[in-house]
Amino acid sequence: NYLAYFYFTDINGNFNGTERINFTIDTSAPKITINSPQPIFVNYSVSNVMFNITLDSAGSICLYSLNGGAFNISMSTQNNIAYNATNSSIADGLYTAGFYCNATLGNLGTNTTGFRIDTKPPNVTLFNPQAINYTFNFLGLNFSTSDSGVKQESCWYNLDNGNDNVSLP
Repeated sequence: NYLAYFYFTDINGNFNGTERINFTIDTSAPKITINSPQPIFVNYSVSNVMFNITLDSAGSICLYSLNGGAFNISMSTQNNIAYNATNSSIADGLYTAGFYCNATLGNLGTNTTGFRIDTKPPNVTLFNPQAINYTFNFLGLNFSTSDSGVKQESCWYNLDNGNDNVSLP
């Protein structure tokens, strides 16, 4: 913050030294901390995503967009520091969320994060055993799994609703 004093004298020697003004010079953009969606490509199994950010100084407006899209979506705030928005219409896929915030003096801060929406369960096809009666004790297990673009995390089975799960590769 600066305080400037102005002094005026006319050609007749009349003096005015009562003019002063306070002003601020701020060239720094607000630093945006992304609280949600979690940074570094987190997977969500729901299409309802909360966008939540925090600024290091007061902002006047914050927006977000998905995948550099043409539409910026306004975020709400109670204190000009924490901003929120919820989007419940995001389709399955990989996304980059870009956040844009203006400080109260107009400097623009930006930050981005990535996340994935995957609401579809993996596909499982069981080839063996089949739903028939067997006369021998050893059954080979044969199955296949797939998931649309997402790495399979785990696979297991249990027999007769037992307590022990058997992990599969």
